[in-house]
Amino acid sequence: MQQLSTAGIAVPEVYVHTNDFFIMQACGLSLNDLLKQQAEVLSVEEKRKYLRAAVEALIDLHQKKQWHGGAQLRNVTWWKGVVYRIDFEENTGNALPLS
Repeated sequence: MQQLSTAGIAVPEVYVHTNDFFIMQACGLSLNDLLKQQAEVLSVEEKRKYLRAAVEALIDLHQKKQWHGGAQLRNVTWWKGVVYRIDFEENTGNALPLS
């Protein structure tokens, strides 16, 4: 996540990390949860706004030669108008080299 942060990608700040766990900044609801929980009250245009922001953030990520192996809406959050990427468990390693 440090590499992504250095590249200008919005990821949660990691406060503490050990070999067993880490504690990171809270960064809102996943877009998947937000869209499901607010389905009744969000207009179509508001839903498009969130989805458009997620797509634009993914384009930005790829333009910066970075990858997110789990780029589903459940791994993208919305916090204070910013799209954050979370859940980097998947090791893309040799499948998606950064160079």
